[in-house]
Amino acid sequence: MIVFNRLQQLLIVTVFLKYFFNQKKTNHYLLIANYYLLPLHVQKNKVK
Repeated sequence: MIVFNRLQQLLIVTVFLKYFFNQKKTNHYLLIANYYLLPLHVQKNKVK
């Protein structure tokens, strides 16, 4: 499960960086990143 979360987070970060450098709509993609990364952060805290 931890490995899956790592891969999922890596994929999200990769996609985020790809869009971040291709588009100048920084705020839009930051909101998307926060939307996906916050649940992962909550899951990590629950596991602990």
